[in-house]
Order: sequence, then C-alpha cells, then structure tokens
Amino acid sequence: ESVPAPEPVAPTGLALAMADAFLKAPEVRALSQDGSPVLLLMAPQNGTGDPFSTQPMAVAMSQRIQANSGFRFADPGQVAAITVRLGRQTGAGYMLYGDLLSEGSRYRLAMSLMDLKSGELLWSGSRSASR
Repeated sequence: ESVPAPEPVAPTGLALAMADAFLKAPEVRALSQDGSPVLLLMAPQNGTGDPFSTQPMAVAMSQRIQANSGFRFADPGQVAAITVRLGRQTGAGYMLYGDLLSEGSRYRLAMSLMDLKSGELLWSGSRSASR
C-alpha cells in the first residue's frame, strides 16, 4: 500500500497553488495554444520579514508549469533586474513575477504575468495560506 506524499508546507505549497491557478487561467491557456511561449519566471520578492529564500518557490512553480503546459523557460540567471528591456534580452515573451507577504498568521503570494512585447498585464492572481 502506497503512502500518500506529504502536503507541501507554506510557502512552497502556496507556490504550487499559484502555479495551478496560473495554468487554469483562460488567458494563460490561450497563450500556450500558440506554440511554445517563452516565460521568464522570477522568484517572488520576500516581503514577510521572515529570513528565508523564495527561490524554492520559483523552482516548484517552474516545475509544475513546465510539466503541465507548453511553456518553455528563459534562463533567469541572465537577468540582473526585473525590467521589460532585460526580459526581452533573454528571449522571453512573458514574465511571471510577484511578492510573498506576511499578513498576520498567513502568507499571501501575489503573482502577475506581463507580455514583454506590449507591457500589458495579462493575468494576476493571489493565494493565501497559514504559516
């Protein structure tokens, strides 16, 4: 008998919930029907005051998105700052970025998807979880 995998704890579980919401959004699904768009995924900025890296959140999100969509990923190592100009230089067509915030006893992850050609905000979402 197999043992179920443990539920991921916040904030990684929150990142996976955000990736799932991103993948289900109609505006995002439409993008991946036109081939293999290139996405620049930036680790959320840690605004919680708690001393931890949000890089594992970005890794979890990129793995979930890559496994369940046609998105390819630009190399975030090529990017020194979150700007449209630098995003374009990586070859990405879209940038997914956001913030992790502390709200009392909860974490809130807010993410946005930007079209790097037009600068248009295509999608945004927010998810919360207990600490």
